[in-house]
Amino acid sequence: MTDNIALDFSSIYSSSPALFGADPAPGLVGCAIDSEGWACTWRRVGADTLMNRERFEAFLWLSDKSWADGFGGDVKIRELEGEQPFRYLAELPSFAEAAAFSRHVASQSGINANAPDSPQIFINDAESQYLMRCGATYYKGMSWSDVKHLWLYPMCEGGPFVSLRDNLETPLRAVCLRFSDGTKRFLLQRDYKNERALLEAVSSEINAYDPDIVAGHQLFDCIMPYLTARAKKHRFKLALGRCADVPSNRAVRQKIAEKNLDYRRYDVLGRELIDTWVLAQLYDVSARQMESYELLDVAEELLDSAYLSEQKAILARRDTAGEADSCLELHREQIGVLIDISAQITEALSQSYFLQAQIFPYTYQNAVTRGNATRINSLFLREYLRAGRSLPARPTAQSFPGGFTSQEFSGLAHEVYHCDVQSLYPSIITHWQIKPAGDSLNIFLGMLSQLRSFRLQAKEQARAAKENGLDEKYRYYHALQTVFKILINSFYGYLGFEQGNFADFTAAAQVTARGREILQSMIAWLKERGCTIIEVDTDGIYFMTPETLHSEAERQALIKDLNDTLPSAINLEFDGHYRAMYCHKMKNYALLDYEGNITLRGSALRARNVEPFLRETLGQMLSLALHDRSAEIPALLRRVADDLGAGRIPLAKLAKTDTLISSLESYSKKIGDGGRNRAAAYELALKSGRDYKAGDKVTYYVTGTKATVSAWQNAKLLSDNTDAYDANIKYYLSKLKDLEKKFSF
Repeated sequence: MTDNIALDFSSIYSSSPALFGADPAPGLVGCAIDSEGWACTWRRVGADTLMNRERFEAFLWLSDKSWADGFGGDVKIRELEGEQPFRYLAELPSFAEAAAFSRHVASQSGINANAPDSPQIFINDAESQYLMRCGATYYKGMSWSDVKHLWLYPMCEGGPFVSLRDNLETPLRAVCLRFSDGTKRFLLQRDYKNERALLEAVSSEINAYDPDIVAGHQLFDCIMPYLTARAKKHRFKLALGRCADVPSNRAVRQKIAEKNLDYRRYDVLGRELIDTWVLAQLYDVSARQMESYELLDVAEELLDSAYLSEQKAILARRDTAGEADSCLELHREQIGVLIDISAQITEALSQSYFLQAQIFPYTYQNAVTRGNATRINSLFLREYLRAGRSLPARPTAQSFPGGFTSQEFSGLAHEVYHCDVQSLYPSIITHWQIKPAGDSLNIFLGMLSQLRSFRLQAKEQARAAKENGLDEKYRYYHALQTVFKILINSFYGYLGFEQGNFADFTAAAQVTARGREILQSMIAWLKERGCTIIEVDTDGIYFMTPETLHSEAERQALIKDLNDTLPSAINLEFDGHYRAMYCHKMKNYALLDYEGNITLRGSALRARNVEPFLRETLGQMLSLALHDRSAEIPALLRRVADDLGAGRIPLAKLAKTDTLISSLESYSKKIGDGGRNRAAAYELALKSGRDYKAGDKVTYYVTGTKATVSAWQNAKLLSDNTDAYDANIKYYLSKLKDLEKKFSF
């Protein structure tokens, strides 16, 4: 393990059992419940990975011990301390028996185990139960480089760019394995004589290396389905897990922002399977900049552009000799590029989850799929289990006013300032000591205080590392403080989390009420001093200062004086000075800073599901407006219209990309029931015959000759186009006109 990085922070593990679990032991790299119900763990001890196998008692909480009546299995009922409703802990010899007991309670009560008014609290995750029980978490005392990663990239007949998902019946020709140190191993069918022997070699190599994590882009959607399909054809057990375990899979639906992501999740005993296709979509919830989640599109967003340009040049090469050996060598090089890119994407997207796995009672793979509020809830359950304390009942969901938002100016503004309150809601919670009513152990405020303290320590460690040129150490502590920041900001959200066992809607309302009071007092103070308010959003204000303030020092003094009017725990900070700001509508604006950088905020300005030529045109319009050149916008629009009419805009620039929010089956049912209108992306997906799922993207353009055509009746997949330029020019000219009407500069 990396002593000079991760272990610098190891003292917090033993000092904060509520946050990190009661077991500070380092090196846990795997946890699974096997088919016989035993808990299997793997720990890194020096260069070795040691396995332990033990029985553990599973559990669930009950509101009344009489629910155990009539259950034929072995169950012990223990009364917990405290007077809260869930005063009994039912303990059973195995998770399977606990699941059976949960079904018994549901049957007796007539209430589903997950229902808010259920008389039981059951954690339907065997590994999480084990980790809660023993207080252990993954990767304590370890850095990212201490964990053994393996990346997979199979190639079927036809080359590295052929879709594996669409070619499950096509023979496997090669597999590239990439190890943590960057070395690669190419396994070629020609060297093993047949496909089964190649699959055997893949399984053997993986188990010999014994990785903790197996990763890949579209690991669940393409790689694992393809490899398991090829193994099934040869009746070969593809043992990719520890203890020669064969992958299992199940359909899952993961909520990511406004969409549901449907895919088949794969699991193997003792190893974590990480798909960066899923991670990219989680990342893009806040970034919202990715055109698609294909490997190279994700790389465009995350990786160095110069490096990526060099790699793309290799990927663009074609075999000119037409000889088998030269083609194979080119494919080897290209697969090597693709798997290296996949590894870099994994490192960019995975480290926050790696660090969260050190905190929460989840396997690393499961930490990726849990929301922030669910993670925080697990900390409460783990600590109350450890303390033997009763749990409160879930509160009845209530609506309450949110944060203060307002737009008082639209159009173009100059010399704009932005100030915001650092961690407004966490600061309010700690200053006014707002906590869930059911938290009898008072760990909510304690955990929040500790997280803020740890974040300051991590920030200081990051600063010192950066000053001393210790890049790896800087990256570790910067990532750590970012994780702490995310968790700190999630504590308010937890108060209003309907599934939270300690949620408290009254407390959540108190927090937002205090926030509104603070923002409104700041607005009144600024207006009294002649400032013009542009926009206010929960914890920050954009405003223009009066002309009487001539210097930057005077403006900074204004913000300092404003800060002095706030409660001691509320800290206002200056967050930016902008040359110009264009306000379209609430939460939709463009900023021009003094280095010439333009920042866009809001879906109206950054929408990804519009045609690229419209998005580019809007970007040019905003740039002209922010640089006080609005008079040039009509000429810009005429040039774009001329290019459209002359067919000079490529079809790819006219093609719109839509994400399938629901499954094709759900869409078809709603159409049949009259519950929704037809949509081009879904209609094309249905006609394609391809296995589209929720979360997939469909790129298409509109054909025809009239401006008023229905898109769904005239849509065509961009991938189906040959060389014909058959776009509907009048339709796209109409959309350009709509853009002009929508924005007035």
